Amino acid sequence: MIEIQQFGNKMNSLISEVIKGLEQAEKVLDGRINLSEEAKQEILEKIGEASGREVKIKLSTKKLKDDTIKQAAEAWDNWSEGLGDRLAAKSSEWHSENSLLWNSEKVIQDYNKEFTSSLLTELNNLTNTEIRDIVVNNLQIFSKEVYPNLKAISMNLQEVDFQIQSNLNEQFNLAVENLEKDGFNLTSLDNLVEGDDNNSSWVDILIGVPIFFGTEAVARIGSFFGIGAYSENAEIEVKQQVYDLGFEKFDESAEEIFNRICENSTEVFYSNCNSVSKVIDKAIFLYENLLEQQEKTNKETKEKLETEKGFISENQQQLTELQNQLQTILSQINESR
Repeated sequence: MIEIQQFGNKMNSLISEVIKGLEQAEKVLDGRINLSEEAKQEILEKIGEASGREVKIKLSTKKLKDDTIKQAAEAWDNWSEGLGDRLAAKSSEWHSENSLLWNSEKVIQDYNKEFTSSLLTELNNLTNTEIRDIVVNNLQIFSKEVYPNLKAISMNLQEVDFQIQSNLNEQFNLAVENLEKDGFNLTSLDNLVEGDDNNSSWVDILIGVPIFFGTEAVARIGSFFGIGAYSENAEIEVKQQVYDLGFEKFDESAEEIFNRICENSTEVFYSNCNSVSKVIDKAIFLYENLLEQQEKTNKETKEKLETEKGFISENQQQLTELQNQLQTILSQINESR
């Protein structure tokens, strides 16, 4: 029900955005909006300024991505330095309900699960503390870079609106609103890295990484002390072998795991940068569309303009009716909750 309501709200905003665009087109056709040559030149300059701000944000995003990887590498090195000792200490807590004498293979598998669980806990601690902090701090820098640029673009749109009585900034704000409905908050990006409720790692790191042992590995461990044999130190010996082989397999996968952490940590920057680019591209489109509408109005015959005005009016009416129907449905959903 909530998903239906969210979808309905987004559709409502998109319809509003289209209606505002049609209202402006109608004003241009009616001659209520008329651009002087000086105004056209100012709009072209504002287009260039918006493009420059977009490039600046993209360059800043790349730098923040590189800084994040560098800082993550330092955190990884510090974390790895004492990892072996921490995992070895945990082995004293490993437990199996099975007997080495009667089911040694099952004991090895149980210890392997304990080793993997300890390793996952260590990785989750790393990603949910140091890596998380690195990403949050750099996202805050990104936010401080983005917001004033978007604010400046909005102010430029308002300036044009004031001069020619257009609604460019209103259309722009609706575009931003629709983006925020997709989960992107332009003024506060901290919510992008909030933890979930099931204690899982913020970055999904170990999917597909081979840690669990197969039959061959079990046989290899068993060969060190003789599967089926039992001695006073057998439990300690098998734990040591599980630890050694487990750490060996981790070393083989360490680069892959680190790369995955970096990919997931930096993806958020590219995702947010793409969202910001969409907003800035919308502002540029609004400017260009206004110029095209004005140029078209100057060239079209009166009869053709009247036909287009009728088409616009008809579409406005249909969209308004659709929006009213949608709002009625959303109201009914709210009342039923």
